[in-house]
Amino acid sequence: LGLAPPMAIMVATGKSAELGLLFKNAEALENLHKVDSILLDKTGTITNGKPIVTDIDTILDEDEFIKIAASIENSSEHPLSNAIVLYAKEKNIDLEKIDDFSAISGKGIIGKLNSTTYYGGNEKLMVDNDIDLNSYKNLAEKYSSDGKTAMYFSDDKKVLGIIAVMDTPKSTSKLAIEELKKLSYEVIMLTGDNEKTAEAIRKKLSIDKKFAEVLPKD
Repeated sequence: LGLAPPMAIMVATGKSAELGLLFKNAEALENLHKVDSILLDKTGTITNGKPIVTDIDTILDEDEFIKIAASIENSSEHPLSNAIVLYAKEKNIDLEKIDDFSAISGKGIIGKLNSTTYYGGNEKLMVDNDIDLNSYKNLAEKYSSDGKTAMYFSDDKKVLGIIAVMDTPKSTSKLAIEELKKLSYEVIMLTGDNEKTAEAIRKKLSIDKKFAEVLPKD
């Protein structure tokens, strides 16, 4: 008996690791039978984690707008930033060096280009910096209802345009969620996306519940 439980735990954790399941400790594995809810992060777990640019709307020349947006996003490691930078490179748009770059957790980024301060991120970032949304709010909400993430880009006065980015669900996600629900687990999605984008993904994959606009510290 003294050998059986440690051996069972060792074999279970080893086999699970081969399948990509990591247990924090033996106690977590022992308590697994009590679980009634499964919480899933959205980006990279439910979705592929490789978002692509789907829509661009701007008051500037489109190439100039993409150049500004991709230049400030180039200093960020966020998957949404990578999508915009990749899009600019595919269009052979040269990026410029950004000064005074800073990232605001859960909101977006700020950087200077040719002495002008630019902002890129969600509506909260715009509101916090008293930036005029310039009638883009309705369009951003439409993109969100389609399951896309709308990112605002502005100077220090008004929004210059928005870029909609979409991260598609993995081909296995719907089946995995269905299997979990058949086993009587409640499936919950956590995401930093806004309510409308999160709800569109929740509906598409028949997820029981979602928590949207969750910051990393939450």
